[in-house]
Amino acid sequence: MTRVLHFFHFFSSCLQDSAFRPYYLIKALAEDPDIQIPRKPFSPMSNQLARVNDWPKLAQAAKYQTARLAQNCKVCTRTLERFFLVEMGLSPQMWLNRLRLSEAKKLLAGGWTVKETAAKLEWTKASYFSRVFSEAFGVPPSGIRKWQKCRKRVRFSSLQKSP
Repeated sequence: MTRVLHFFHFFSSCLQDSAFRPYYLIKALAEDPDIQIPRKPFSPMSNQLARVNDWPKLAQAAKYQTARLAQNCKVCTRTLERFFLVEMGLSPQMWLNRLRLSEAKKLLAGGWTVKETAAKLEWTKASYFSRVFSEAFGVPPSGIRKWQKCRKRVRFSSLQKSP
């Protein structure tokens, strides 16, 4: 029993230590961001937050920042954090980053450049966006665009060869 408690304290201290956070963030983002996490039973923590239907639209309006999202929902940041942990199983910032990367994948597949995608999704620098994207998916954003171009060429050439 004491081993379990020691591990729990070590694990929770690691999560609080800022040096460990990027590892857990990247590990969580490496999973498919399109997966919908099942909601846990309703908690009476905040009826106001439970009534929100379009979180992605709110996130975009808040420029993918936790503090602005809380402000737009008219709650404090800590209330938003507790709500997200209970209802979605993630911190608000982790969820926002997953959403941004999911949107980035769609934009890049649609033909947007890396710089345009980074600017549209409120990343401060395209190089930072590229690094986070690469760590999450194992492929740089430019690789997604090249793959899309290659797929289009293959489709087009297969259409031309047909009699």
